[in-house]
Amino acid sequence: MASRLSEVLWEEYEAFQRRDLSGFEMEYLFLDAIYETLRSRWGVKEAVLVAWGITRDGRKVLLGMALGSKEGFRDWLEFLRDLVKRGLRLSTTITSDRPPGLIKAVEAVFGQSLRIRCWVHKMRNLSSKVLLRCGWSLRVSF
Repeated sequence: MASRLSEVLWEEYEAFQRRDLSGFEMEYLFLDAIYETLRSRWGVKEAVLVAWGITRDGRKVLLGMALGSKEGFRDWLEFLRDLVKRGLRLSTTITSDRPPGLIKAVEAVFGQSLRIRCWVHKMRNLSSKVLLRCGWSLRVSF
């Protein structure tokens, strides 16, 4: 049963990753990676690259997800090129955090879009610096 469920989920994921994106008029594109322990036996964390956006009519759309061995340039470049190959058009803005590989890939693929630093990441960064100067330690979440 578990094997069959895994097969069905994998087939659905592959169909999701192949779907045509040309019908979405993206106004805002958001890019980030989350790190998950995917191999619990070894405790290895892998990056899951994620792209989602908001269309001109205000709909939120999950555009793609892919494993990235790191949050590096090659992984992001391949991920973004795949989105474009599937029909994703240039959006007005791209919001992300600041990994150098991600920034370089965004500039290579979407150089004409306005890149905005993610406010959640920015606030976490500022909060941690302020707290460190005060000698406090606190995990801030938004």
